[in-house]
Amino acid sequence: MGLLEEKVAIVTGSTAGIGKAIARAFVGEGARVTIMSRHLEAVADTRAELEDMGGTVLAVAGDVGKPADVQLSLIHI
Repeated sequence: MGLLEEKVAIVTGSTAGIGKAIARAFVGEGARVTIMSRHLEAVADTRAELEDMGGTVLAVAGDVGKPADVQLSLIHI
């Protein structure tokens, strides 16, 4: 059992660099992860990668700097 079983993590900027590494680590510890990035294709690719690791992933394309994107994302979660 991972350290984050039964937990949910939200990771923004999760399709590259530190954000992607954090999302991988959370999935590796058993968390269900919501990922968000401005680039739809990158979000889809990262979601597939995390699901291949055995993760449960919700992928959202949007810009956290735009309140409307964040509000829309929350409605879909």
